[in-house]
Amino acid sequence: MQKSKNVQNRRDLLLTLRKQIPFLKQIKDEDFFILDTTEFFIPYGDISEARLKLESILGHFVMTYKSHIFIDTIPLNNHLCSNIKSARLTKRQRNILDSYEKKFNKYGVSFVAYQKPVTLIDPKESPLYDYYKVKGLLPK
Repeated sequence: MQKSKNVQNRRDLLLTLRKQIPFLKQIKDEDFFILDTTEFFIPYGDISEARLKLESILGHFVMTYKSHIFIDTIPLNNHLCSNIKSARLTKRQRNILDSYEKKFNKYGVSFVAYQKPVTLIDPKESPLYDYYKVKGLLPK
């Protein structure tokens, strides 16, 4: 019973994220609902406004994460960054993103830019795959 409740809670959180971060609606349900939510930060208030402003300034989609949290026990396929292509940022764009991260660090939020339009990738093509491979975290 507890596992079923956890699955429903994760699904509810993912649905909330889709409402708060509209670009997530572009990911097919079968790819989206397998994502682990542990690292995600649901934006609100000033953080939500900053995320939208960053999307406008950078010309890419922006996701909010809990800062300083990366859980490598989450299966590779269940990380958002393993399923969609990250944005290639110029030095200027990177500086802008960094300035927002510093400004909102007190809230425990981090911003990550993803390519616009959303481009699905094979998790084996993601930078995270190499990390998992080197650390021996891939299933045998």
